[in-house]
Amino acid sequence: MSMFESCIQSGLIQSNVGYRELFEATTMKAELFNKDFKLLYSSIDNPVTDTNILKKALKEATLLDENTLIKGHDIKHGYIFWQEDISKLVSINKELELTQAELIDTGDVLKVSHEQQERYLRLTEESRLYDLIELDTSEQVKILNEKVDADAGSFTLGRYKRSSFLTWRNYCLRYIY
Repeated sequence: MSMFESCIQSGLIQSNVGYRELFEATTMKAELFNKDFKLLYSSIDNPVTDTNILKKALKEATLLDENTLIKGHDIKHGYIFWQEDISKLVSINKELELTQAELIDTGDVLKVSHEQQERYLRLTEESRLYDLIELDTSEQVKILNEKVDADAGSFTLGRYKRSSFLTWRNYCLRYIY
């Protein structure tokens, strides 16, 4: 748009002359309105004439549809509006949203994998510690078993019988391991 303005100010495009031909020849989707929002010239087959949309476009870029922005600017004795095709940007944005969703899914999978790895390492360490405890106490358990087996026939615990004592011994040995 600034190119047209520069051409007009430099005299390459005569001002106030030949707008119809200029708007018919351009590939840019543009519209020229007077200060009362009356359409003067348009290079668009279906020009935007809704004054609410045009006034909003003067303040900020406004979506006409999913793939088209309209922008506007004050000029001497009126307004110029132009439309921009943003379909490529919309397409790229949709691809980015899909990629983001895939990355979130991948992140979830990695999180679960990491949690499983942590659990595996914790269980491996627990198993290693149990093995060390068993190794350290195996000699003492062996001595205890020998003494209990040797004394089992003559050993009594008050009113308990020999079979009750052996059951108690086995119960204790389960917790040592």
